[in-house]
Amino acid sequence: RKTIWIDGSLDASEYYSVQDIRTGDHPLTIGGNAYNNWSFGYSFPGVIDDLRIYEGVLSEDDIRGLFAQGVPEKPVSFPDADLEGAIRKALHRPTGPILNIDLLGIRQLDLSGLGIKDLTGIEHCYDMKVLTINNAQIADFTPLSAMRGLHWLYLENDDISDISFLAHTRTLRILDLAGNHVSDLSPIEGCPLLWKVFLTNNNVHSLVPLPYGREFFLAGNAITSLAPLADSTHLRVLDINGNNVSDISVLSKSPWLKYLNLSNNKISDLKPLVDNPGVEKNDVLDVRGNPLDLSSDSMVTEQIEELRSRGVQVTTD
Repeated sequence: RKTIWIDGSLDASEYYSVQDIRTGDHPLTIGGNAYNNWSFGYSFPGVIDDLRIYEGVLSEDDIRGLFAQGVPEKPVSFPDADLEGAIRKALHRPTGPILNIDLLGIRQLDLSGLGIKDLTGIEHCYDMKVLTINNAQIADFTPLSAMRGLHWLYLENDDISDISFLAHTRTLRILDLAGNHVSDLSPIEGCPLLWKVFLTNNNVHSLVPLPYGREFFLAGNAITSLAPLADSTHLRVLDINGNNVSDISVLSKSPWLKYLNLSNNKISDLKPLVDNPGVEKNDVLDVRGNPLDLSSDSMVTEQIEELRSRGVQVTTD
């Protein structure tokens, strides 16, 4: 896939080779409009201040050539010496200036346990794909807002309460925010590629729609409703241990469920799971710590027996 970002917005995208575009078989799309039979004979006015090519292979000379055509090289400073040290290690450059062009080569970085307190400068790592910063004492994560190509982001136990810096990071696949103080998930609402989320032990009361979500680890929050997961039809793993959920009707329409930890909630009826034919052999269900009537002739006991007859591994009190 080739993409062009103009003024921070995705203005052009094509999923094929340049040769295919030249034939007009696959039109280049700019601002939602398709230009058929596009060729280099066409031009589009405007200034491109940030050209990003994803999943492509560019040599250092290629990158320098792109910068030479209008985006100047400039040195980047890192006020935090520990961050600078990590960057230099990743670049194999112990001394000398660090240029913005150099930072485009960093795709993966683990900054955990390094004592970093200031992320200033990391915003120039535009092509970072995997970033880990666990157990840090960083007050301001806003520099990450410029890293809009992130795929995997791990920020465990970082004393984070505000995730507004993720509002424009729409390429995220995996997000780990376990052990923080997050309550508002609106910045990641509808994130189109986000499929695995770790939010264990936060302050979340309300979920947000994540249509492509497959694995949610949400134990130790204050969630009351699973309704926002109605469109997460690919859901496979859900852990809501230690929340305040009473209604699990939304799970009746999740055909790919494999692991459900519903323990320590307020659930009294398992019928939605019985009604879901996708809950079947070798699936795992934990319902301990709920107000379930487990007497021998109760409706819930019949539901559990039905699930076990299908081969579901049900754990109760």
